[in-house]
Amino acid sequence: MKIVVKFLKNYWFYLSISILIILFFINSMISIISGIIFALGLIVYYLITSNFKYTLINFMNKYQIIEDHQISEELSVPLEDVRKYMRIIAKKQKKSQWLVVSIKYRCVFYNANLIEKFIDLYNNGLNEKNIFNTLIQTFPIKSRAEIKAIEDNLIEQGKINKRDLTHIKLLTLESEFSKK
Repeated sequence: MKIVVKFLKNYWFYLSISILIILFFINSMISIISGIIFALGLIVYYLITSNFKYTLINFMNKYQIIEDHQISEELSVPLEDVRKYMRIIAKKQKKSQWLVVSIKYRCVFYNANLIEKFIDLYNNGLNEKNIFNTLIQTFPIKSRAEIKAIEDNLIEQGKINKRDLTHIKLLTLESEFSKK
């Protein structure tokens, strides 16, 4: 039974089109009416889902940091749906000032103030530990893994440049030799 449900979730659109084609050969009028109903259903589905995405973004912007399970509780929406829409939002966030990050099995939203502060600290040359220690004073960040995930996403989006770690390693080696 689970296999059938999984198959229908993945291929419902193709299955519907196939049924409409078969109906067209049997009776074209029924096929046309069914096609119109199907198209209207798709339009309604699109309007509902896009409306929820904007509702979710507006809700998340009220917080500095908010996790998927908190959103699920406050909006009374299933956690799986919140994660699904947060991942969709995360794929299309390149022009946004805020950031949605997937960390292990959870999604976290960071507002524009935190991201601006992070970029400033990163561009000033601070490492993960120092950025974490600075941000934790004003923002409810839980771990350095969040800092690493934010850094990776900002590098991927081109908002910050990846650091040349070989240069940093050479400087630490030079300082060790100068001490001896």
